[in-house]
Amino acid sequence: MKLSFKRLISGFLGLGLRDKIIFSFLIIAGTIGLSLFSARFYFSNTVLIPESGGVYTEAVISFPRYVNPVIPDQNNAEEILESLVFSSLYKPDGQGGVLPDLAESMTLFEEGKVFLVSLRENIFWHDGEPLTARDVIFTLELLKNQELQNPLADF
Repeated sequence: MKLSFKRLISGFLGLGLRDKIIFSFLIIAGTIGLSLFSARFYFSNTVLIPESGGVYTEAVISFPRYVNPVIPDQNNAEEILESLVFSSLYKPDGQGGVLPDLAESMTLFEEGKVFLVSLRENIFWHDGEPLTARDVIFTLELLKNQELQNPLADF
C-alpha cells in the first residue's frame, strides 16, 4: 500500500466533523509543541559571541556640543558619547558599584584618603601610543583646573 498526499487528503475528507476537529487540533498542538521544543533547544544550546567591528547606533535626544571628558557635560548626549568613546579608570557596573576599566587594582592608604591605582598592562591610546600613569595624572590635574569650572575640581 503506497501512501500518497492525494490518499491522505481523501482520508481526511472522509472523516466526520468531530474527527476532523480533533485531528486538526492534534496537528496544530503538535506543530506548536515541536516549535516550542525546537526554540527552547536552540536557545539553551546557543552561545552568542560578540564580533569585532560593525556599526553601533544609539539615539540621543539632544545635540552634543563638546565630546571631551574634561569639560563638564552640558547634556545627556555628551555623557553617552563620552562613555562610548573614552575609557576610564573605573566604569559603573549598573548596580551602584564600579568595575575596573583601565585600572587593574586599587590600594587605599591613610584611612581611605590616598589611593594607589595600578594600571593594566598593554593599554594604548587610540593612535597606538602607550597610555601611562603620567597621562592619568595629567588628566586628573586638568580636571582640577578651576578655569574649566568642572564640578569635580574640588574632589
